[in-house]
Amino acid sequence: IGKDAKDCAMVVKGSEIEQYEFRAFKSMALTAALNAGSVAEGISIEYAILGDQQTIENWAQDYYGSEDIALPASYEKKALLVWDGENRGMAADMLGTCKWIAWCVTPSLEIPAKLLSLATGRDANEDDLLCTAQRVKTLERGFNARRGMRRADDRLPRRLFETAVPDGGFKGERLPKDKFERMLDEYYALRGWDGSGIPTEETFDSFGLSSEWKVLEGELAKGKKPSGEALGDD
Repeated sequence: IGKDAKDCAMVVKGSEIEQYEFRAFKSMALTAALNAGSVAEGISIEYAILGDQQTIENWAQDYYGSEDIALPASYEKKALLVWDGENRGMAADMLGTCKWIAWCVTPSLEIPAKLLSLATGRDANEDDLLCTAQRVKTLERGFNARRGMRRADDRLPRRLFETAVPDGGFKGERLPKDKFERMLDEYYALRGWDGSGIPTEETFDSFGLSSEWKVLEGELAKGKKPSGEALGDD
């Protein structure tokens, strides 16, 4: 039906986007653009605020030092919110538990860590789970970088940048492209990725992944061309 039809498709990296209003919920927009296979990879307290607002604002203050970070329309520390939400969601995936528990019951991973300790006989705490989650995210992105994934793939459908929410409680809310790109830069910095979206050698080394970096470095040296559509949007 024509190459321009792709701009009308509500997909990210080949996956249909979910039912969130990304123009209103800034952290959910960033989470969707960064997905490596599932648009709901990360869980954000920003969306949970539609339930118990006071509880969510209290969590935001306790965990991030600001209630405003939980407000959908705010851009404050949204990259941090996504980074942390992905880490907690990844920890839940590794344990085989529901990632929604992290934001619908409590953000703390101390109980899951204690259960892991009891099951394995090895001491583990929340920091251990979050560090391992970051290690997995580094490997995940490194693998996708080998396949050509770059910053151009971390995007949303054009329509979400060019139009405002037409009606409802968030009527008129927009997602300016420049502010989205700024959030992306902040997220890359938190993950230890370069400006093109590739984890750096230092990041690999910090998680004990030096040999994995050498594999990626070898692939990059071959001049693997960024696809812009690494997972096949078309």
